Amino acid sequence: MKIKKKMKKRLGYVIAAACLLIVLVGTVIGVSQWYKAALQPRSNITARISIDIIPGSTPSVIARQLEKSGVIKSAFAFEWLVKSAGDQNSLQAGQYLFSPTQSSREILDWLARGKFDVYNVTIYPGKTLIDIKKQLIKSGYLATDIDAAFSKTYNNSILSDKPAGQSLEGYILPETYQVNSTSTVEQLLSRAFEEFNKLAEEAGLKQTLAARGFSFYQGLTLASIVQQEAATESDQRQVAQVFEKRLAENISLGSDVTFVYAAQLLGQPASPSLDSPYNTRIYKGLPPGPIANVTLQAIKAVANPAPGDYLYFVAGDDGIIHFARTADEHDANIKRYCTKLCGG
Repeated sequence: MKIKKKMKKRLGYVIAAACLLIVLVGTVIGVSQWYKAALQPRSNITARISIDIIPGSTPSVIARQLEKSGVIKSAFAFEWLVKSAGDQNSLQAGQYLFSPTQSSREILDWLARGKFDVYNVTIYPGKTLIDIKKQLIKSGYLATDIDAAFSKTYNNSILSDKPAGQSLEGYILPETYQVNSTSTVEQLLSRAFEEFNKLAEEAGLKQTLAARGFSFYQGLTLASIVQQEAATESDQRQVAQVFEKRLAENISLGSDVTFVYAAQLLGQPASPSLDSPYNTRIYKGLPPGPIANVTLQAIKAVANPAPGDYLYFVAGDDGIIHFARTADEHDANIKRYCTKLCGG
């Protein structure tokens, strides 16, 4: 009996030890999985977040700063990573541009090496200042800094005939710009103006536009509408021909993209009857200024439109732009090619 009791007691110890071991192993595995997951990128959002690491900041302070700013998942896991890597005294102060798409290991590598990388900021064509501001915010710039840069007066000849009081709408050249953590919005815009001016001078745009009766600002304004209406070079040149003929004959441009822009400015629903000087459905002539930024191709189309005597055009359901000389031809094109997009 005593032997059986001893065996049962030992068996109980073995079972208890086995259970404890299982719990410990499970805990270790669980912690290990959590740790690996906590070091992964916080999200797939590609926004750049500016982080200013102050000299003398400890790893724990930096870790909390990164977590609070939305760069990493866990300050505790990051601090643990720093200690395990032996980098407690290697983290360098400075201003960084991090992204939630980076892992904690990559961020630690940057901090340990003081890696202030160069980034690409892409400004797309046909975008308004409102659109560009959103893009710059995603790239890590502060809204207040963007607004200040948009309001600043710049000394560049590309802006020489911009009327006082008009915004920089249309002037920010679509391009991919390289920036680093210390680049300001003002510096980026200055580079955009310099590049635009260089390209305009090389193409002789001011002189060519002047020969057609346009100032550069007027040409840019018309080009911004052309940019929104057509994509290919041939279509843009033909659309420019239509608009220039309508201007010459004192016919309203009738461009839907202008009242869409007016609605964005006013924060109202887009409507053909929207009362705004930008709405070329109801006001003749050019709007007060550009409605978006433009490619060099679009402004070249205004400076050198295609030959022809078309007065109308419509983008069909097939994506092809169909031109017409008379209202009857135009109506026929709408009925034939634009049964969906035109509400037919």
